Amino acid sequence: MKKYLIKGLLAAVIILVYFTGWRAVREFVTSVSIIPQIEYAMAHCDEYLQYDVVKPTSLRIYQYDWEREEYDVYSYTTPAGFYLLAGLVFIFLLNGTKIYYLLLAGYHAGFWIISTLTLLPGFCIHPVFLHITFLGIQYLTPFVTFMILLLLISPGMKKTFSTPERQE
Repeated sequence: MKKYLIKGLLAAVIILVYFTGWRAVREFVTSVSIIPQIEYAMAHCDEYLQYDVVKPTSLRIYQYDWEREEYDVYSYTTPAGFYLLAGLVFIFLLNGTKIYYLLLAGYHAGFWIISTLTLLPGFCIHPVFLHITFLGIQYLTPFVTFMILLLLISPGMKKTFSTPERQE
């Protein structure tokens, strides 16, 4: 019983760190990296581009589509948010090894970099860059996170991906 209580308390600490420290990091990156890119694009590439700050880590971006004569609306949420938190908590509660933490953190860090780098070219060069960012946020991030968790709980997949000295 004591073991489960300690695990629950440590999971609560992970959640607390996320909502205090990590969320502040995401808010900071949004304000110094993402919003300036949008404002630069508004000034130099597309005067019809607009945005609203929904939350400190979430934006709604409006880009005018000249063919349809209406605005396309994109939702941007700074990566490494809820799905990172959920993945970390579940990996911890399910006794995942270091590789699961590395896979999860590596994906989220890599996608965060890619989404930040493709935002400005999406506004100034071609919208396909925006689709990389927005489809990744909406679909790829949850998919990858859940696949890592599936890998963790699936005995057959564990056996397939484990090293010879780890096989059970």
